[in-house]
Amino acid sequence: MTLVHRSAALGLLASLWGCAAAGPSASPDAQPDAAPPSDTGGPAQPDAAGHTDTADTADTGGTGGTTGTTDAAPPDSAMQPDATALPETGAPDRPPAPDAPPQVVGTCAALGPVGTWQEITPPAVKTGLASRMPSDAGGTFSFAVDPVNSGTVYAGTVYQKMWKSTDCGATWTQLGTGRNAGAWDHAMNWTFAVDPQQPNVVYTNSGYGTMGNGLLKSTNGGVDWDIVWPPALQPDLGKHFMYNFANVVTIDPADHLHLILTFHESCIGMPGVSTCIAESSDAGATWKLLPGDPSWNGNEGQLFYFLENARTWIWASQTNGFFRTDTAGATWAALKDDKGKGFFPSHLQGAGLYRAKNGFFYVAAGDGIFRSPDGKTWTLAANTGPIGGGIASDGTTIFASRCFFGGFCAAGTQVFLSTPETDGVNWTILPDGPRIAMGGEMHYDSGHHLMYASTFGQGFWRMVTK
Repeated sequence: MTLVHRSAALGLLASLWGCAAAGPSASPDAQPDAAPPSDTGGPAQPDAAGHTDTADTADTGGTGGTTGTTDAAPPDSAMQPDATALPETGAPDRPPAPDAPPQVVGTCAALGPVGTWQEITPPAVKTGLASRMPSDAGGTFSFAVDPVNSGTVYAGTVYQKMWKSTDCGATWTQLGTGRNAGAWDHAMNWTFAVDPQQPNVVYTNSGYGTMGNGLLKSTNGGVDWDIVWPPALQPDLGKHFMYNFANVVTIDPADHLHLILTFHESCIGMPGVSTCIAESSDAGATWKLLPGDPSWNGNEGQLFYFLENARTWIWASQTNGFFRTDTAGATWAALKDDKGKGFFPSHLQGAGLYRAKNGFFYVAAGDGIFRSPDGKTWTLAANTGPIGGGIASDGTTIFASRCFFGGFCAAGTQVFLSTPETDGVNWTILPDGPRIAMGGEMHYDSGHHLMYASTFGQGFWRMVTK
């Protein structure tokens, strides 16, 4: 990415959201700029205002994260970097996930013809964008598709409340109307995840919200929300962060109780490192902190993906690039492209990672879509940039978006592209669809063959793929 593009990203993101990765010497009100871009050649780190998108992964919760435990942990007792070693599977591929509940396909009316994008932005969000009410309204942000109840979609926003649809986006209901009602209405939701075994369990964050910046959990489909990070019964863990800025929560596809949480600020008080990763094996009831690699700059949004199994992960941030571990975080190695160079994510809240039926991995990054046969060596697919965003598949065709940040592509640019699952090298810009010059997160509803895309102030969209 050129220096011109880096400057454009900085200016655009600061003007959109004005939020920052709070460092140890900052306050939420001060909101300083993040660390300047490194000379690595990857995309620049925007002003820590660049809160934008989530990884594509998709119990009883007590108030304040008090589920499942009765005693507080002793100081730092959960900080066990070698305690996360999970049993080796003995196979290169992920073990089969537990049998999911049978999919229930809900009723969705007025779906368009195959290949036709329809805007389904929640009406209150669309009205708020037009009237600038609130003044910092930014449209839809991260979202999640219910993998069990086909037709159910959860949508987060930039300061415009949280929303749920049970009819593929035809109608929307406001979330967070139960316990602590209203506390989550003016916040930024840059991560969303639905439990694949218990779909009424939903996770999101509350960025710059009135009740902190932590991770939220609902056990009743989004009516009531409780804070599960910082953990109330493990207060020493929360002390390792100044603001406890939750960034991305990821559910292990093979174990719905196994969660990983990354942060959007430096970890303090962990010897030798400035980055920490939180891990839970009981759906957020208790946590432990893992130290990151000593080379990592921690003062920026950090991404996370599960790869082949519960021990093999990818972590990334904009100035550090992509890293891989085969040891559940005990050791890390920088990922390289086929030219031996590191590559970098496009934005702070993630981008899609997808594994095709033939075993190839795809990840959206700053220069476009990267492809790998083994999750170790990656090749950039031509004509897939700039600024890769979402990526998802209907099992036959892989879809992706580009131009994740506004300002990189000219007005009227088509941002959606596709490739056959059997190809992955040759991508085609979709000839029809919204020419909105700004891509975003994407997820697929298999029951209705619907691809969804959230593009901030440019709208929330759906398309029947087959």
